[in-house]
Amino acid sequence: MDILHEQQSMFKSMLESSTEAAAVLDKEFHIIYINEPFEEMFGFTTQEVLDNTCPLFTDTFMSHVEQHLNNLHMGTYETVRQRKDGRLIDINMVFSPILNEQGALIAQTCMVKDITETKQRQAELLENERQLYYLLNKNPDVKKYQELHNELVDSEKQLRTLMDNMPDLICFKDGEGRWIESNDFGKRLFQLEGDSYKGKLNSDLYAFNDFYRDALQDCEETDLQVWEARTSIRYEQVIPQPNETSKVFDIIKVPLFHANGERKSIVIIGRDISKLKESEEQLRKKEKLSAVGELAIGLAHEIRNPLTTISGFLQLFKQGIYKHDYIDTAKKELQQIERLTNELLMFTTPKKFEARDPLALLRQVVALFEPRVSTKNIKLITAFGSNIPFIYCDDCQLKQVFINILDNAIEATPNEKQIIIRAQREGDDVFIQIIDQGEGITEERLKKVGEPFYSNKEKGIGLGLTVSNKIVDTHGGSLQINSQKVSGTTVNLRFPAIV
Repeated sequence: MDILHEQQSMFKSMLESSTEAAAVLDKEFHIIYINEPFEEMFGFTTQEVLDNTCPLFTDTFMSHVEQHLNNLHMGTYETVRQRKDGRLIDINMVFSPILNEQGALIAQTCMVKDITETKQRQAELLENERQLYYLLNKNPDVKKYQELHNELVDSEKQLRTLMDNMPDLICFKDGEGRWIESNDFGKRLFQLEGDSYKGKLNSDLYAFNDFYRDALQDCEETDLQVWEARTSIRYEQVIPQPNETSKVFDIIKVPLFHANGERKSIVIIGRDISKLKESEEQLRKKEKLSAVGELAIGLAHEIRNPLTTISGFLQLFKQGIYKHDYIDTAKKELQQIERLTNELLMFTTPKKFEARDPLALLRQVVALFEPRVSTKNIKLITAFGSNIPFIYCDDCQLKQVFINILDNAIEATPNEKQIIIRAQREGDDVFIQIIDQGEGITEERLKKVGEPFYSNKEKGIGLGLTVSNKIVDTHGGSLQINSQKVSGTTVNLRFPAIV
């Protein structure tokens, strides 16, 4: 009995410190001890439980428990019991036998847990599952939604497969410049691993791989440009590659905005055009060689004609035949060769650009032609706008352009007609027009205008407009000729202004 009493005392001591509700029953299944959490769970005092005045364990229930404990088995039971205040609670009870040294049952412990909330949640889940089953299987709208959802998932998978198999860069960034998604090509291009790049800025990426710093910084700058422009932009970018030549990409960036105008995301598409660039460079070299060959042929032809004339006169001089007209003609042929040489030098020699007033240059050229137009009774009308900015140019070259164009205009304009010279500012450009009232140029001839050594003049050498085109191009400008037969010709010149 001392041993039994000692064991019971030990169990009581353990249960008193437990936070779970617990009770000790003797071998006749009478409660002989409950702890404080047990009292709180059911609302009965220890004395009320010991006096068996509370209906916690019915005879039917205890006979079921006794069957397990007599077989020396631990038993777990779920049941519903009534608290002292009348409220029903779901409980889980675990009965464990306490044996003496001979293995005989001397008592048992009962650990009790309130599972009312768990049971309620289980009931709610079952009800939700039942309703969901009904919605999915009985409601046609929900079934249709489920089908659409499945189709959307399939489409997303197909789109992902398509993106990853495209030979182009495709990536998306959010409104703050953080990477959202990239296809496999883009990840290989910048050596991005897995999904570690997602949510990172360009600056975060080159902090880990400095090799792409310049390329990613350029990306940041163009991101800002596309947000400011609020429309798509297209540009070319060189992206270095480890252990191989850098690649050139044709990149398109498209900004997307929320309904309230705030930034949403940027779509970036880039195509590798490195091979195309190489082909273009090879083509340019071939075109240069072809142009040099064409220029050489034309030059030989233009020089040979006056040289043939001079050679003939020299033969006559050798035979003692001298005439003053022969000398004058030979001199003119030499002047023709000199003019050709000067225009070729103008065509090829680089010059230093300085800020110049285009109106001052035009006025100088107009003054140069005043005597000539007066002999044909042609009116030379100037219409210059106000506040026209300066342009960077070589004044000698630019005057040569005006001289070539105005010379052609005077040549084409009949007597007593007029030539109009207009100049004005258009945006960031200086726009100049020279309009004549000549017979115009046919469409077939207009296609050849500007080609080396093509001329419609009887004594022209055909380099005037070729030289003019070259000069205008080196000044960052443009030259355009509009003409129709009988309606005259308009030459449009445009140069970037200093703003």
